[in-house]
Amino acid sequence: MPTFTEPVANAMEAKGYVTATGRISRREMVSDLLDILTSKHLVEVDDDSLVAKQGVTVRELTEELLGTWDPEIGVVVSQLCGPDGKVQIALNGDGKMLCGQWADRVLRGPNDQPVSQHVYLRFVTTKGALQTTLRCIVETPYEKELRNMQRLNARINLALQRMPALEGIVNDYRQKLVAKTQPLLLGQSS
Repeated sequence: MPTFTEPVANAMEAKGYVTATGRISRREMVSDLLDILTSKHLVEVDDDSLVAKQGVTVRELTEELLGTWDPEIGVVVSQLCGPDGKVQIALNGDGKMLCGQWADRVLRGPNDQPVSQHVYLRFVTTKGALQTTLRCIVETPYEKELRNMQRLNARINLALQRMPALEGIVNDYRQKLVAKTQPLLLGQSS
């Protein structure tokens, strides 16, 4: 088990998140994270202001789970609550999705001055928040992958300008890439 601060280690043991062999019991953590997210961080209608209010950062979620914070356990919570993490799997349908989205939050800074901070929030959506779910699960990742492909294309074109002899090989790779990704994008199995 990673070394945690004493308050985090004590909280994890008190909650039953440490096995007899000293390892982290992710199963127990997932169950409690699921309860927290579905009871306190549920977005049931398409409204970005609700996402900012109902969403929770990994730090906030960790503090709700354990009553304290440690970056090491924050990494574990982040992995469990990732797009393909164990919390997403544990939702097991039921018309809900674990989502993540960037949002602006106004926090209190030094001297109690308001400070705007751009934070990544996690929350659970229901059937009533289809547009929010679509944005988190499809649109944002699509835009990221599209930018990655545009960068790849620019690098390929630069290489072709500098080394025209690569053209045949590069065209073969492009065809293979299209052949492998097109079925996935059309919802067909690989």
